[in-house]
Amino acid sequence: MTTPTATRAALATGAVIAVGGAVLAYLTWWYALRTHRGQLIDMMAYEDLATMLREPRWPAIESVVDTTRILALAGMLIVVALALAHRRAWQTVAQLVVITVGAMSTAFVMNALAPPMFQGHSVPVYMFSESVDLTTVLFICAGAAVVYAVQPPARPVAALLIVVPISILTAAQLTSYGQGVSPHVTAYLVVTMWIGLAAVATALMRRAGHTFPPISHRPGSRAATMSVAVALAFMTVTAAVAAVTLIGQWLDGELPSLGYRGDQAFALLAGALAIGATSCVASIAALVSSNATERLAEPSEPALVPPADPADAGQSVGQA
Repeated sequence: MTTPTATRAALATGAVIAVGGAVLAYLTWWYALRTHRGQLIDMMAYEDLATMLREPRWPAIESVVDTTRILALAGMLIVVALALAHRRAWQTVAQLVVITVGAMSTAFVMNALAPPMFQGHSVPVYMFSESVDLTTVLFICAGAAVVYAVQPPARPVAALLIVVPISILTAAQLTSYGQGVSPHVTAYLVVTMWIGLAAVATALMRRAGHTFPPISHRPGSRAATMSVAVALAFMTVTAAVAAVTLIGQWLDGELPSLGYRGDQAFALLAGALAIGATSCVASIAALVSSNATERLAEPSEPALVPPADPADAGQSVGQA
């Protein structure tokens, strides 16, 4: 039976992640769609990109990026399916279903609400129907699923390694015409919110008396989890500060003058850093939440009963 402390810890962890993800997702969505500067930032990464799209090699680059992303998504899903089938971790399967279905549904609703809510405040070319990128939602759900699916001792390494390909392949989508930064950033934050909500739901079910099958592996190290979470948090802050600095310089026209190619490179770098920062946030959420809810399935330690005193036992026999 799980201790009340583990249940409270899972509830608190999930609530913090869910509220933080929801607030950041809404603020990003609102700022990008409602404010002029936010819409400019979304246009920053592909400003005058039509000129570059006419170059012969550009369609080939886009095709390679799209193909690589599809292969990476398929590979992650295969890893998740094999790992979960091997572990028979049905609690984890349920959590991943909640995260994926919830995040995709939220993205659909946000995309449907965006035009009537914000179109009156837009620049003419802004694409409100794609305010949250659905492919990115599915992509980061698969990445988080890898963290959940592996054995707990391997989760810190998985959380650290999964950030790199997901960030690079998502940032590479900025090269596609019409894709800004905010649809990807918002997608990461929506998934983060649902990671927290799934943890809260799991803890509430445990509190209501629903038991989970015992686990046969050792739990993950708290020290390793904390170390990787701190490392990812440092990466988040560093990337976010660099992205905000570059974006601010671009908006104020103060980027270092390196010609058209240099300006375009700085703009793409700013967007990539913003995506990398939110990728780290989602990875931290998956790592911490998965370990917190995994501990709900651990059997609590049995109470230690002191051995009977032999003298007392002999006295009892004599009295009998």
